[in-house]
Amino acid sequence: MATNVHAESHLPSLGHRVAELVRAWLVSPVVRWHRRNELYREMIDLDDRTLADIGLTRYDIPYFVRHAEFDAETQESGRANDDHPVLADEDDADHRLAA
Repeated sequence: MATNVHAESHLPSLGHRVAELVRAWLVSPVVRWHRRNELYREMIDLDDRTLADIGLTRYDIPYFVRHAEFDAETQESGRANDDHPVLADEDDADHRLAA
């Protein structure tokens, strides 16, 4: 019987499971929304020449922000290591919305 108790102790507790669910369904989406909102504000503040230097126009900003992803370490730690988002799929960079 002691063996069963020891084996069950390796299972996550109910509190741990609830914390994981809250993080997955509430905290992580809010953090991603906040980072995307920050990115949008920063990009909108760039002048047209700077945007052109990185291959974007003002029209491209919502698309870029919508498809930006931050690395897993950034999402896990709750802070950005380099604050450099990338497009979700590199092929998407060439498929911007048509005007």
